[in-house]
Formats: sequence, C-alpha cells, structure tokens
Amino acid sequence: MSLDAARATLFSEFQTGFAAKQPGVPICFENQRFDQPKNTAWVYAAMLPGLSKRMNFGGDRKFRHQGVFNVTCMAPEDSGTKTLTDIAEAVFETLADRIIGVPGGGQIVTFGIQRKTRGLINGVYVINVMVEYRHDEVLGT
Repeated sequence: MSLDAARATLFSEFQTGFAAKQPGVPICFENQRFDQPKNTAWVYAAMLPGLSKRMNFGGDRKFRHQGVFNVTCMAPEDSGTKTLTDIAEAVFETLADRIIGVPGGGQIVTFGIQRKTRGLINGVYVINVMVEYRHDEVLGT
C-alpha cells in the first residue's frame, strides 16, 4: 500500500462521512485548486506523514507509517461558534477510532484525536481537529 493509496482512501472516507454529517460544507484538500468561500464555513484537510519504521527483519520489508490527518475548520468572523463547533464535532465523529480498509490490501487505523481552538486569525475563526493515523506497507525484497 503506497502513501498515495492511503491518502486517497483517507480523503475519500473523510469526504463521504463528513458530507453526510455536514452537507454543503465545502472541503478543500491539500494542494488542490479551491476557491475559498466567502461568508460561510469550510474545512481544509491535509495528511501529514510522519514517522516510518521497519517492523521486521529479512524477507519482505514491512513498514509502519504514522502521521496526522489535520482538518482545519473555519468560519467567518462574527458568525458565532455553534456552526463551527458542530463542524469540528462532525470531523471528530467521522474519523474517531476507525479501521478503514484500503483497496488492494491493508488498512488505516485512526486514533488519538485532539481538538484545538486557535481563535480568530485574519478574520476567520479556526478550530483544528488533528487525528493520528497509522498504516502498514510491505515492500518486496
């Protein structure tokens, strides 16, 4: 399972689950063209790979990759906090403690969610929801 397959799977799972809980809230994924909405809430999602470590000796090389799936929830200044906290809760519910199968084999496991209120930044109120993930990959010899 490559990092690209893991990213595509996690993005798809998030988009489907989040849209069911918060229909109409725009999602921007990392490094994709996106027109930032005006006067409405939206989220920015990015997969941030971190540590990769070898899980075995000899034969096929097994690696465990860990990182953070970061979702930045944003709402315009003076729009109140209820909408934004509802959005952050939907992110939490969508990604908390999941085991997600990856097409072609393998799985992504999510755990260790943190929510951080960053407050008002450049006219936008921001809450980050950070979800730790891990996925395993086997590389041939």
